[in-house]
Amino acid sequence: MKTQDNLSSRGHWLLSKVRFGHRLQSSPWDNAEPVREELFGTERLEEHGRSLAAAQTVTSKPIRGHALALRLADNAAALLDAYKSMARTVDEGRAITPAADWLIDNYYIIERQVGEIRRSLPPGYYRQLPKLA
Repeated sequence: MKTQDNLSSRGHWLLSKVRFGHRLQSSPWDNAEPVREELFGTERLEEHGRSLAAAQTVTSKPIRGHALALRLADNAAALLDAYKSMARTVDEGRAITPAADWLIDNYYIIERQVGEIRRSLPPGYYRQLPKLA
């Protein structure tokens, strides 16, 4: 009943906006059409990066952060546990969600990416990055 009341009041709000000539903007998240263009092309992404960098203050004092390698290891272990769990579920003949099916079919990609990250980001890399104040 409460949900119906919420829907009813939302409907009245929308109707009042239409009656009084307000233009309703629909959210792009409400659009079910497939995305057919880049949301952020290379130039826009670079521009966004520059604007973010200009808006941030970098500290001159070194700050000890969390070890990226440990975080990566934790995430890789969690993904492997999820993969094994979903594989057991399939082996038992039980149904799985489309997301679980994707994970089973594409886990090899995740393994490759984790390996690439380990090779590409040496342990001292994080220490070299500027830290936000």
